[in-house]
Amino acid sequence: MGKRKGRPASTPQPPIPQPQSTLEALMDPSFSPPTYFPSTITDEYDNKVLTINAALSAEECSRLKNYVDTSPNVTVQHQPRTSEYTFRHNDRLQITDPGFARFLFQRLRPLLSTHVSLSSAVGMNSNIRLYRYSKGQRFDAHYDMCNEVNNGITRWTVLYYLNDVPRACGGSTAFYKFDNEKDVAADVSCVEGVCLLHLHGDECLLHKGSEVLRGVKYLLRTDLVF
Repeated sequence: MGKRKGRPASTPQPPIPQPQSTLEALMDPSFSPPTYFPSTITDEYDNKVLTINAALSAEECSRLKNYVDTSPNVTVQHQPRTSEYTFRHNDRLQITDPGFARFLFQRLRPLLSTHVSLSSAVGMNSNIRLYRYSKGQRFDAHYDMCNEVNNGITRWTVLYYLNDVPRACGGSTAFYKFDNEKDVAADVSCVEGVCLLHLHGDECLLHKGSEVLRGVKYLLRTDLVF
C-alpha cells in the first residue's frame, strides 16, 4: 500500500531494561473485569476504536501512577513538529516487562477472544510505556505504525487511562474520519481503569491526545500482537 499521509507519532526510543515483571508486582491477581463480552466492550467507531470498562482497578491505577511519580527513570519527551514527526510533549517512562505484558493479555483474553478483530491476538507488546501529561502538554495528530516484535507484529494500540480527567480539563483522545482534523469519529475522555484499543498501521485513524488544560493525565501504553 502507498505511504500514509500525515505525520507518524514520534522518533522511536529504546526501552530502559528492567527486571522481569517489575510492574506485575503492582497488580492485583484477584481482580478481573466481567467475562461477558457485550457489557464490557464498546465500539466507539466503525470497529476501529474500542473501549473496555474496568480493565484496571482503582488501586492498580493508583500504584502505577505512584510508580511513575517516584521513578528516577522518567524522561521528558519534547518532540518538535517537523516534516516527518508531529509535535509531542509529555513525561515518559519506558520499560521492557514481558511478565507484565503476559499479565495484561491474560486478563483481557476472555473478552478479546470473542471479538472478530481481536480473537487472533497472541499477546501484548512487552515494550510498556507510561505517560504523564501535565497542564499545557499534548500529542498532536498522528498515526500509530505496526512494529515487528519477537512474537509477531503489532496491529492494535492499547491505552489504559490511569486517572479521571473531566472533559472540561482536556486530555481526551480524539479520532478523525479522514486525514484532517475536521470530522471527529470519536472523542474518548480519560476515565480511570478504562482500556482504549484502536487499529494502527495502514488502517489507523488520524488521532491526537488533546491538550491538558487542568490537572494531570496518566496513561499506560502497549500494543496487541498478532
